[in-house]
Amino acid sequence: MLDALEEAPVSAWVRWPDLQELVDGDVRLRDRPERLPMQFVIEAHRPD
Repeated sequence: MLDALEEAPVSAWVRWPDLQELVDGDVRLRDRPERLPMQFVIEAHRPD
């Protein structure tokens, strides 16, 4: 069962080297990083 789904503006890896930059240890888009989520954080549990 899905409990939460969040968009994250940072990524753990460089997917598009020409479009991303490293900022404070996180990978972000260079131009307007708020326009595209870089990864999703999913929280779920198995129903009883």
